[in-house]
Amino acid sequence: MRPQGHRPHWLTISARRSTPAASTTVYDASFAARIPRIAALGTRARSLMFVHNPPIPKLPLGPNALRPIFALRRGIAFAPAAFTSPDPSGRTGGTGSGSYTRAMPLNHYVTLGRSGLRVSPFCLGAMTFGEEWKFGSNPNDSKRVIDAFLAHGGNFIDSANMYNHGNSEKILGDYFKDKAKRDRAVIATKFSGNLFPGDPNGGGSNRKAILRACDESLRRLQTDYIDLYWLHFWDKQTPMEETMAAIDTLVQSGKVRYFGFSDTPAWKVTQAIYEVERQGLSRAARPIALQIEYSLLQRTVEGELIPMARELGLGVTPWSPLKFGILTGKYTRTSRPKEGRSTTGWIDRNLTDHAYAVVDLLIATSKELGCTPAQVALSWVQGKAGVASSIIGARTVEQLEDNIKALDVKLTAAQTARLDELTKPSLNFPHDFLAGAQTQIHGAVPMTINGETPAASDLLPKVDAERF
Repeated sequence: MRPQGHRPHWLTISARRSTPAASTTVYDASFAARIPRIAALGTRARSLMFVHNPPIPKLPLGPNALRPIFALRRGIAFAPAAFTSPDPSGRTGGTGSGSYTRAMPLNHYVTLGRSGLRVSPFCLGAMTFGEEWKFGSNPNDSKRVIDAFLAHGGNFIDSANMYNHGNSEKILGDYFKDKAKRDRAVIATKFSGNLFPGDPNGGGSNRKAILRACDESLRRLQTDYIDLYWLHFWDKQTPMEETMAAIDTLVQSGKVRYFGFSDTPAWKVTQAIYEVERQGLSRAARPIALQIEYSLLQRTVEGELIPMARELGLGVTPWSPLKFGILTGKYTRTSRPKEGRSTTGWIDRNLTDHAYAVVDLLIATSKELGCTPAQVALSWVQGKAGVASSIIGARTVEQLEDNIKALDVKLTAAQTARLDELTKPSLNFPHDFLAGAQTQIHGAVPMTINGETPAASDLLPKVDAERF
C-alpha cells in the first residue's frame, strides 16, 4: 500500500560499460512490463545504477546482480526502502484503511495490473446486451449505451461467450466493425460457458474447448484478436497446466493480447502463474487481472482473492458492485420487489435484513453528499485497494450516465469507516487468528510498525531478564 500522499515518480536505470553509459527511464507503474529490456541492458554492463530519490546504491554485476530484475520478472515484488511498488490498480493515492476516495473522470485511465494496458476506471459490462436472458436491452439500445460510454472517454468493455447465447458478443461485433473504432477499444470476453448442447467439450477449460471458444468469439466479435481473454470460472475437471498451455497457444498466435481469471480460487490463480514459469510459457500468458464479485454486500473476497491479486500484480475488476441492483436503493423495507419480479432469484436471495440496513446507510450517506445511493456504493468499491476498473452494467443511457457520475463522488473518511464497519465480512481461518497474533509478533512492549500498534503481549518477556 502506498503511503498517504505518495505520488508517481520516475525511475532511471543506468548501465555503465566501457562505452558511454546507456540508460533507460521507465514509469514505475509499467516497470515490470519493461524488465526484459532492462535485463538485456544489464547483461552487457559492468554495473547497474538505480537512480531514485533518495538514491538506491549502485549494484555491481555478479552472480546475484540481476536478482531484483529476475524477481520482478517472476512477479515477486522488489521493494527496497527507497522504492515503493505500484498498486496493481494503477492509482497513486491511498489511506491507512486501504480506501481511495479521490474523484477521477472516466477518461483518466489506469494500467491494468502489472501491465501497460490502459483502461478506463469503469468498465462497461455487456451482459445486458441482448434480450435472450429476459432482462437485457435490444441491439439498438445497446449500441446507444456503447455510444454514450465511448463519448465519456470509456474504452473498456466486458462480455462473455455465453452472455445472451452469444448475442452480446455479436452486438459488440456489429458495433465495432470499423477497424479504427475497434482498435481504440479494449474488448474483453470470456470462455468456459458451453453453447453446444450435449457436447462435453463444448465448455470448460480444456485445450479443445478453449481453442474452439476463442475462434467462435472472434467470429461473433468480427475481429481477429481479443484484448483481454478471461477464464470465466474454474473448471475443476481440467488440470491448470493444460489450461495455461492453451492460453499460451492463443497468445503466441496473436489471437489474444492479455489474459485474466474470473471467479477462480486464489490458490488456482497462483498455480496458473507458477505454471507459466514452470513450463517456460510466454510472459504474455501470465494473468494481469482478476474479475470477482465485490460490493458492500460481498466482501469475503478480501480474505484471499484481493490480497493475492495485490501481491501478484493482478488488477481487480469487480462485477456486480451494486449487488444485482440491490444497492441502488430502489428496494427498501417499505418498497420490496413485487412478487415474481426477480425471475432469477438473485435479488430475493440477497434481500436480507442486513442488506436493508446497508441500503438505509447508503441512502443516508447519499443525502449527505447530494448524490444517489448507487453512486455511493460504486464510489466505495472503486476506492478499495487493488481495484482497477469496476464493471458497470446499464440497459439505458440514463442508467449509464447516472453510474458514471459515481466517479465524481468523494467519500469522507468517516463515511467510508461507517460503511466498512457495517459490512465487515467474516473471513475464514486463519484471518481472525492472525489479527490477534500480531500482538505476539510485536512483543510485550507496544511498538508501531507501518502505522499499526497492536496491544502489548501478556505472554512474552517485558524485560530482558525474563528471557531464558
